[in-house]
Amino acid sequence: DAHGQLVPDAQLPVSFFLQGGGACRLVAVGSGNPADPSSFTSPRRTTWRGRALAILQPQPGEDA
Repeated sequence: DAHGQLVPDAQLPVSFFLQGGGACRLVAVGSGNPADPSSFTSPRRTTWRGRALAILQPQPGEDA
């Protein structure tokens, strides 16, 4: 929080994006929250118990 205290159940919005020369794509995101109806294919998620997950898939090409 603003005072430096850990808040293990905080729900914070996060966004995922890729940059650089790697040949990957963002496949899905999640947080493990069973009550969150958000799409797994959206690059945005709200953390649950301080966690979120991004799943990347390598793409064939020059950099692979």
